[in-house]
Amino acid sequence: PFGARGLTPHPLAKRVKISNTLLRLSTLDVEAWVRGEIANRFAEAEESAFMTGNGAQQPLGIFNAACTLPTDVTCTSSTTIAYADLVGVETALKTGYQAGASWIFHRTILGELNVILDGNGRPLLREIPNAGTAISLFGYPINRSEYAPSSSATGLYVGGLGNWKRAYWIVDSLNTTIQVVDQLYAATNQTGYFGRKETDGMVVDGNGVIRLKMG
Repeated sequence: PFGARGLTPHPLAKRVKISNTLLRLSTLDVEAWVRGEIANRFAEAEESAFMTGNGAQQPLGIFNAACTLPTDVTCTSSTTIAYADLVGVETALKTGYQAGASWIFHRTILGELNVILDGNGRPLLREIPNAGTAISLFGYPINRSEYAPSSSATGLYVGGLGNWKRAYWIVDSLNTTIQVVDQLYAATNQTGYFGRKETDGMVVDGNGVIRLKMG
């Protein structure tokens, strides 16, 4: 809608420092290691922002209060997630978004869900056949994120169900670049590698996400 927040990729930089002695003596493929390490640091920073970022010079996270959605489901209890609360989330997601939808939870919240039983006394979380340790809830796969909400305290979001490919857009405007700096850290006999990219993200279709919030 007019006047809404726009997607504007913002700069993101990460640094890796390596001992010059290691560079000189190691048989390690240093360039490959640096690329992998910087990629991991970018992934952590981006995932954190996609979950809870405030949208100011960074992505607007799914679970940030500034991200307003048409429908949130509130738990009947302020301290405990109940079976009926999760049913309410699954029911609230419109049919057109159900194919390809999945849950997002922090591992501590999953720990709470692991003790919930369905109406027949069976564990609510089910293993997905032939998928290793993957589990599902009401048939939808579960994504674990260290940066999703981890507390079930009063008034906080604890997770969500969504068709993320349709609902949450990520926009990059600069391919990752790596700059080698061999003088800045001369005093400590190190070489620095600076990785840079630009990215943004936000929910663009609020009907495709249903969040669960403590009462």
